[in-house]
Amino acid sequence: MRVIISVLLISLLLVGCSNNRLPKEPKNLHPVTITVMNGEQPVGGVAVTLSVRNSQGAFACTGLTDSQGVAKIRSLRNSYTVRGVPTGTYRVALDKLPELPVELMPHETDEELPPKDAATKEFQRKIYFEENQLIPVVLTSPDSTPIELTVSENEETAFHIDISKYQ
Repeated sequence: MRVIISVLLISLLLVGCSNNRLPKEPKNLHPVTITVMNGEQPVGGVAVTLSVRNSQGAFACTGLTDSQGVAKIRSLRNSYTVRGVPTGTYRVALDKLPELPVELMPHETDEELPPKDAATKEFQRKIYFEENQLIPVVLTSPDSTPIELTVSENEETAFHIDISKYQ
């Protein structure tokens, strides 16, 4: 009886670990890394979005820069992400929100504030974000960014962006 149970358990484990159940990485994706600098300084924590609009609709790939300013761009495929980007020309948008001072951070007691005070706090937050915007506004939207990137077939793309050129 133990032998039968052991064989069944091993069979279930082998079936559960088969490669047929793992998502297959598409072959039409190419590695893309983007480095974001501010002059000579790397900028970490920047959300990088590559957007394209074509006859088949809109498509975006994303990444987040590390402390060295480097983002490895990923594509969404069937509810999971994979490293790489399909060939094509993309508009590159960047965004990074500044850290809020403690007194402006949203808090669960904000719901108890009178509407006027809550609106004042929200307005102060908005002004703070505008005054402390880390990325030039022109780079924060795919519609306004002047930065374009072309991903070629069978090639790794390494792209450098110096945000100080757009300030």
